[in-house]
Amino acid sequence: MEAFKNAVAELFAELRLPIKSSIVLNLPMVFLGSKELPLLLADDAVTEALTSEVEQSYIFKRYEPIISWAGANNSQSGDLRKLFYSAIQKNTLEDIKAALNELGITLAGVE
Repeated sequence: MEAFKNAVAELFAELRLPIKSSIVLNLPMVFLGSKELPLLLADDAVTEALTSEVEQSYIFKRYEPIISWAGANNSQSGDLRKLFYSAIQKNTLEDIKAALNELGITLAGVE
């Protein structure tokens, strides 16, 4: 995290950005998948189902995932809808956010 903080500080200096800026961070995908789930499931139930799916991966055996998902608009078949999702380790994202906060940078979002 120290190397990350140093790199961010150098980038802000090079681009002459104010250190108290808000940023949106683009992170590489750690886990990506798709799944068909019932149309009647509420958003929180979808997130729970996808979390259970992701937790089967060795990547998330020791670290809790943060899930992001979106529906594929035209892929509804009968009572099911197709969802695309991604996940990242929660502790990694929290470490990144803490490092940015130490620099005075606000993490406004993650893509």
